[in-house]
Amino acid sequence: MPSTIEELEEAIQDTTSQANSILFINNNILKEYEDRQRQIEDLSTKLDADKKESRRCLAEVDNIKGKWLPTLRNLVAQINEIFSQNFQQMAVAGEVSLDEHDMDFDKFGILIKVKFRENGHLEVLSAHHQSGGERSVSTIVYLVSLQDLTNCPFRVVDEINQGMDPINERKMFQQLVRAASKPNTPQ
Repeated sequence: MPSTIEELEEAIQDTTSQANSILFINNNILKEYEDRQRQIEDLSTKLDADKKESRRCLAEVDNIKGKWLPTLRNLVAQINEIFSQNFQQMAVAGEVSLDEHDMDFDKFGILIKVKFRENGHLEVLSAHHQSGGERSVSTIVYLVSLQDLTNCPFRVVDEINQGMDPINERKMFQQLVRAASKPNTPQ
């Protein structure tokens, strides 16, 4: 710290010279600063508008989802009821449910869970948990369950007994005959 007035004035002059030399080194600093400030303001305005548009779009998606999702859930519940009854007739258990993923609609799907042994528990239908015959039985029971809810003149399924043991083949045949014998069902 300077101890005299002259030293103080000299220090002020040195500091002022340093400050002025910084401005002279880059004459565009102030312009760049102002440009960046404008960009920040523009981006902030755009961000606010984008947030508002995002909220509007999400509200619209929620509104549309609110119209079709309850109907879909109801339909899946009806399929589940028929599917579960059909599986109980074959002395096994099964259920159908909607696999929901909030707003990721591409990942929505139908989960089919089945149990083929009394001491087992419901497992998602897959090649890892069930044999080929068990998957065939599950698929046919699912198709028969859909048949009760849809109108079409006929259905064609080929090689439905592929991989089935004789017991499941016989049960499945009886199930198909029962389903096809109901009034107003396709043949």
